[in-house]
Amino acid sequence: MAKNYARIALLYETKHDINNAYEFYKHAINSVPNDILDWADYAFHVAKIHLIREENQLAFDLLQQALALRKRFENGTEQISCIERLLDRLINLN
Repeated sequence: MAKNYARIALLYETKHDINNAYEFYKHAINSVPNDILDWADYAFHVAKIHLIREENQLAFDLLQQALALRKRFENGTEQISCIERLLDRLINLN
């Protein structure tokens, strides 16, 4: 079910409809346990929308959780680098 929500969210995201994209990514993130990589993927997308909405603390918190989860299962992946870049960007905003 979560993957279906994420697919719908991506469709909305490509149409620049961030409100509906956010809602469907939230459905996706709430449909999986928070200790699997899919959760980290969905959290990353939700965090990007928080950044667009200038909800920086919410984005930061989700990105930190996603990074910690990814590092439990992976080493030096592009996903980890991408999360780290966004976290650095948020830190430099403050």
